[in-house]
Amino acid sequence: VNCRHMVALLKAEIFQFKGDTDEAERNYRYAITTTHKCGFIHDRALANERMGIFYCRIGSMDQAQDCLLEAYKIWLRWGARAKAENLMERYAGVLDSDKCRDVSERPPGKSILRGDVIVSGPLLQLSKRTLLVEKRTSH
Repeated sequence: VNCRHMVALLKAEIFQFKGDTDEAERNYRYAITTTHKCGFIHDRALANERMGIFYCRIGSMDQAQDCLLEAYKIWLRWGARAKAENLMERYAGVLDSDKCRDVSERPPGKSILRGDVIVSGPLLQLSKRTLLVEKRTSH
C-alpha cells in the first residue's frame, strides 16, 4: 500500500519515455495525490519535480512552472535547501526566481530528516541514511 506512489511514478516515467503523454500525466497525478494523502513529503517533492520536467518536455511551460514551484516549496519544507536551490538553478528559465525567493525567505516548517537530501541524478537515488531509516521502520 505505501509504495503505490512509487509504482505510479515509475509508470509515469515509462509512459513519458514511450510518448504516451496522457498515461504519463495520469500516473504523475496519481503519484502526487497518493504521496500527499500518505504524508510522504520527499516523494511528493520528487513526483512534482518529475511532472514539471515532463511538462517542460512537452512544451506546457505554465504547468511545468506550477509543478516545479510546488516541488521547490516542498523540498524547502522538508529541509532540503540545497536540493531546492539546485532545482531553481537547473530550471531557471521555467521558475520565477522572485516566487522562489519569497518562499525561501520564510522560516522553514517542521521538516523530516532535515539533514538528509535527495540529490539530483537518477530518479530514485536515495541516501544511505534514508534507506537505513526505512529499513528500521519496516520491521
